[in-house]
Amino acid sequence: MKFLVLAILSALPLQSFAYYKTSEETCKTVDFRNEFSLKMRNQNQMAWCYAHSAADYLQYTYQIDEQISAADIAILYSKSKWSRFATFIRNVFTPSLRGEPPQTGIIKYAIQMIRPQGYCPESSLPSDEWTRVEKDGQSSKVEILKAAMDLFELQAQVKVGKYPTPADLPWRYEFKNLRSANAFYDLMTGSTQKTILTKLRAQACTPDRKAFPKVPLATTFQLRGPKAFVRINNHLNLEKAPVTIDFFSDVLKNYDNPRRSINNMHTVVLYGRKYDVETQQCQYMLKDSYGEQCTKYDPKIKCEGGYVWLPENKLYPLLFSSFTMKRK
Repeated sequence: MKFLVLAILSALPLQSFAYYKTSEETCKTVDFRNEFSLKMRNQNQMAWCYAHSAADYLQYTYQIDEQISAADIAILYSKSKWSRFATFIRNVFTPSLRGEPPQTGIIKYAIQMIRPQGYCPESSLPSDEWTRVEKDGQSSKVEILKAAMDLFELQAQVKVGKYPTPADLPWRYEFKNLRSANAFYDLMTGSTQKTILTKLRAQACTPDRKAFPKVPLATTFQLRGPKAFVRINNHLNLEKAPVTIDFFSDVLKNYDNPRRSINNMHTVVLYGRKYDVETQQCQYMLKDSYGEQCTKYDPKIKCEGGYVWLPENKLYPLLFSSFTMKRK
């Protein structure tokens, strides 16, 4: 169903969308950065935006001081039926990506899966770069997508006997709870390409995993409709809490002529709002997951350390859905 709606939205011209415009009275200034600070991360080439947003949203909702690992959420989600289906579709239409780890996801189901298990701290399983230690002891930071592909290749080489002992390994990845060459070698020998990230997740996170507070929460996932901003602003005003949204993100690079394509579907946390008197419309602040640098965005986009502002009339045609959590 989601893919059908995406296809329909992608085909419609931008000017065909009508919606309930937010009034100045409703669009009171909100900036959750002043109430609860979230650290900026960079997903780089790994399309784990849904997991980054899920981690941030859970951290805010439960008011957890330490940063929650998005990698933990993404690796767990990769074993779901939703992820397997999305990976199948990706492999059919983009054969060049076969062999890469599952990436895209739906925040609603990612949150549903992780809540019963509890969260893993970012310090235990980083979500942007992993530490690679060479045989001579030199270390470097490697983006997760490259690191995952490294692991797949090394595991295959260990499997065929190229590196018969831990001392023979040319390098290893090191984590807080996975530091020794022996432990890393055991991970290689005890895994397959399909299980290695899951087993890595378990070793890195299990000693430090913590239960979420036992607070009953109601969740709502809604596809965009004419009253999309009515719902979003009601949540901002009544619950005094952020919202997560899925939208076509090409606008961030091409402000005047954005494309709507499944390939640029992006999940972010809507973390603020203000009224622009000059344009007479509401503006929304989105917490992106590509680090603090602003040079990657179209110059017309206002960016503040990785937080970007989009006006309502620009965001609505590109909006796909919203997801909220609130205390019952």
